[in-house]
Amino acid sequence: MTGFRSFAVCALAVLTAASLASAQQAQRITPNFKDADITQIAEAVSAATGKNFIIDPRVRAQVTMLSSTALSPAAFYEAFLSILQVYGFIPPSTCPTT
Repeated sequence: MTGFRSFAVCALAVLTAASLASAQQAQRITPNFKDADITQIAEAVSAATGKNFIIDPRVRAQVTMLSSTALSPAAFYEAFLSILQVYGFIPPSTCPTT
């Protein structure tokens, strides 16, 4: 009976992970931020993509991000990276290493 219980728990975990991945792929975001604090957009990107951000307290900007079409989480993230670049902020993954 213990073997069956372990199998059932593993099967449930796999099905849950697969359904979460499927839901995230189907998720679409239509950004509508007007004069929003950039940290609000970072929070929305984090919620949509599952990515974590550590934001330096000096990162401050009021930004507008509008889209007439729905974006995938990946496209939403790319748009966020573009905003960072426009305002002179560099995400850590693109920082030069010394």
